[in-house]
Amino acid sequence: MRYLQRGSEAGFHGTLNDVFAERRTYSAYLRDSFQEFAAGSRATVVHDEAVTLHAGEDGLTLASRSFRSVPSDIVVLALGNWP
Repeated sequence: MRYLQRGSEAGFHGTLNDVFAERRTYSAYLRDSFQEFAAGSRATVVHDEAVTLHAGEDGLTLASRSFRSVPSDIVVLALGNWP
């Protein structure tokens, strides 16, 4: 809500009881929030297509379409906006 309270230049429409965020504003919010989180963590953004996700004793390993192997403790699959 604070992100939207910046005003109409941020894509805010309506009152706080009736909030609508434009897609580009929500996208900017998610990007900014993740960048803030990632700055203080070991998070890695992988811009690729996930092909497999393997759970092993040492954690998770994501394999990408470009043959990249990414070991991790936690995986977030951002699937986008499917029709």
